Parts: sequence; structure tokens; C-alpha cells
Amino acid sequence: MGKLRAIGALWLLGATLSSGGGTYALSLPNANTSLSLPSMAVRDGVVYVAYRSFDWLRSSNQLQVLAYDLLSRTQLKHSIIALPKVTGIRISDGLAISADGAMLAYVEMSDPVAVILLESVNLSEVRRSSRLPFGDEDRRRRFAGFDARNQISFESVYRDQPRFVRLNPGNFSQSSDVTASHLKQKVFSYVAWNPKTQRFWLPTEDIVGSREYTEQGDPTGEVLQLKGRQLEQGGIALGQLEAVAFFGQLAKGAIVSHRGHQDRQIQLPCVPSPLGMNADSEYVAAICVTHPDALPESGGDRVSSSELLVVKTEQPSVVWRQKWILSRITRDNQLQQGVPVLVRRNERMWIMIPDKSSELTVYEVPLSR
Repeated sequence: MGKLRAIGALWLLGATLSSGGGTYALSLPNANTSLSLPSMAVRDGVVYVAYRSFDWLRSSNQLQVLAYDLLSRTQLKHSIIALPKVTGIRISDGLAISADGAMLAYVEMSDPVAVILLESVNLSEVRRSSRLPFGDEDRRRRFAGFDARNQISFESVYRDQPRFVRLNPGNFSQSSDVTASHLKQKVFSYVAWNPKTQRFWLPTEDIVGSREYTEQGDPTGEVLQLKGRQLEQGGIALGQLEAVAFFGQLAKGAIVSHRGHQDRQIQLPCVPSPLGMNADSEYVAAICVTHPDALPESGGDRVSSSELLVVKTEQPSVVWRQKWILSRITRDNQLQQGVPVLVRRNERMWIMIPDKSSELTVYEVPLSR
């Protein structure tokens, strides 16, 4: 461990950065990652972090929000926002930044609901809501960030059909509510929606792969297909007509990238699945695990190894990997994972990973041309 030094209210632990990259840690004041995991958003080399802080009775009524510039390694802002009081584990459903970079949205979808808008420049609260745009029949609910017009976006599955709702950030009124009513397929393991492109991808029933649809459920003609037979593990809608999908079983897997109407794939000695909301169509994060070659009742569902991967989507290719155990918390059948975020600027990338020690581990790595 190297020398300890403070920058603003954050601490760098053992910084070993050089021209070839390095690793350091950002302290999260008053964080308790056994009760609440941090959510992050990035833009222009600045990472925004939001998490609940707790007292010794495991109660929380405050949201800590930090802005940190990765190039200068300085804290820009630190704000404390009042939240409804809760006790014990609390699931965060995400932090997102608007397309124009002016607003942040922090969301907790479990009761008591909190949808909070902040100004990104000073981290001050603009407005909040305690209501969600869902009814009793909406399942698999998800906060999906902002669309291209800075509208707050949510998705769900309503009566076996994907549903996409957008809220006006000025007053939280519904600006659009679209159900994929033209979709004939009723069973799917995931929905990979990109609110900015107004498209989503679904795993298909007739091939090992996925298809792109409009929000109304009409196929666009774009098809991503795996060469082989493996199970779907998830997907990310990168942009219009573009996606990356993950496949695997036991101790082997594959990643397929669909760009320019063409499929390219890479084989892996592990089972990959996507992590987090994607802000960069060129690079995505994934966790890749292996399981024993055995039945679940004989320990086949146990994880033998686990790695964090950074995947360049164009080839695709793995450009960085690190042994890593995914942190997670659960409450009332809800799950939050400590997902990393990627920040790319010029020829460098910063990979920020929440861990169980109330810190963010930051890996700074050079990108080869």
C-alpha cells in the first residue's frame, strides 16, 4: 500500500498511476455498502456517485452525491439530499445523466418511492416525485435513464408485452406511454431497450440470437445470431441497428456484436453477462463466471471463478480483465449489484468498481490504437 493522501473529501489509497496506468481508491464518506450500494453516472471525464448514508441504528434519511473529475483527480462537488427515512437494506435503482448533461436523476422504486432530479453543475435538488408510472400489472420494472430529448425513461413488461414510459422532467407528467402491442412473441428472458434510439432487442424463439424492434413491436429486420448452441445471458442495445449479446453455459460462452448489419463473435472460457447501463457504444462491461460441470444439486450452480471484462464491441475483443467478485445486496426479492462504470477520454479509460470496503476502486488503463 502506498502513501495516503487526501484530495478534497476523497482519499487516494496507494496511487500507482504512471504513463502505463495504475490503480487507486476513492473513499465514500459515511457509506455502508452492506446496506446500500453506490450508483454512478459519467460524462466528459466526470463521474457522479450517489448513495445513502446510515447511522449506527442502520437508519438512513440522507443521499450523498459526489462529483469527481478523473483527469485532475479532484472532487468537484459534494451534496447531501434529504430522503424518506428507511431502516436496513435499501435498493437503489440507478443514477443517470441527461443527454445535454444538465440534469441527474436518482431513483428508488421500492416504497417509499423517490425520483429526484439534480442540477449536475452544483448537485442541488431541482424537484422530486414519490410516484412511479406503473400499475399493478407492470412487471420487471426498470429505470432506463434519459432519452435523447432529456425525458426520464422507465420500462416494464405489461401483460406479456414490453412497455416504455417517458416523463417530462419539468413536472413529471407522462410525455409518452408506448406498449409493444405489435409484438407476437410473448416469452422472453430479457428486453434490451435504448430509449435514445427508440429501439429494443429481444432474444428470439426460432434461432439462438435476438431481433431488433421498434417500440411499437415491429421488427426492423436486424438480426443478431450466435454460431452455435448456448443459452442467452443478456444483451445491450448500443445504438440504432447495433447491439451486443451474451451467451454461455457452464464453463464456456460467447459474445456476439451486431454492427453494420454484420455479426462478429468471440468465444470465451467462461459465461459472460452484461453489467449496468451503457454510456459508450464502443466499450461495454461484463462479468464472466465459470461453474462446475455438475448438476445444480451437486454444486453445479456454484461459481468457480469470476472476472470483470471490458469488451470492445467492434470486433468484439476483450481489452481488459480483472479477477472480481460481484458485490450485491437483496431485499424483498429485489436485487442491486455493484456494477462498474467505464469512462473513456482520449486514449485512456477509467474503470470504477464499487466494492464491500466502502470505496470505489479505480483502474486507469491506456487504450491501444
